[in-house]
Amino acid sequence: IPRTLALGFFSEVTITTLTHKPKNRLLVKTWLVTPSRFQKSDTWIKKQLKTGSKIFVIVPLINQSEKMEGLANVNKIRKIYQEKFGKADTKVAAIHGQMEQKTIDKELEIFKGVKSGILVSTSLIEVGIDIPEADIIIIHSAERFGLAQLHQLRGRVGRGDRQSYCLLVPTTDEQEETA
Repeated sequence: IPRTLALGFFSEVTITTLTHKPKNRLLVKTWLVTPSRFQKSDTWIKKQLKTGSKIFVIVPLINQSEKMEGLANVNKIRKIYQEKFGKADTKVAAIHGQMEQKTIDKELEIFKGVKSGILVSTSLIEVGIDIPEADIIIIHSAERFGLAQLHQLRGRVGRGDRQSYCLLVPTTDEQEETA
């Protein structure tokens, strides 16, 4: 970023300032939800999936870590979502940075093609992913992400014509204030 700033300062790149969002774009409703309260959201998520929602679920880790016990990880969260919401008409997929690019691309294409689905991922989808039908993003262990990263992740939803939601779920109820 310092290099980009310097290039802009010396007029080596063109600076564009966006002053307003695209027409007809709704605000993304963002909520901080404690884990105990999030446990009660299953009915709401099922309802959203029935109406055709595509949901991104973001976690900080791929596998469980002994050093960072309790943090959400792709393998654990995918299993939980698969058990709760996975059906013939709702696909629960997962991607992360240790997968081959071909596999990631394949999973993203499948996710784009389903009526409703859940994609569990690390912050891999932070940039370069454009799925306008995705209208919900749930970020587990949200306190592990920086403000700029959360803003980028939240930007993955709200690109279509449906109301979009961002749920920030800290690792523990006690972290609500710091999250």
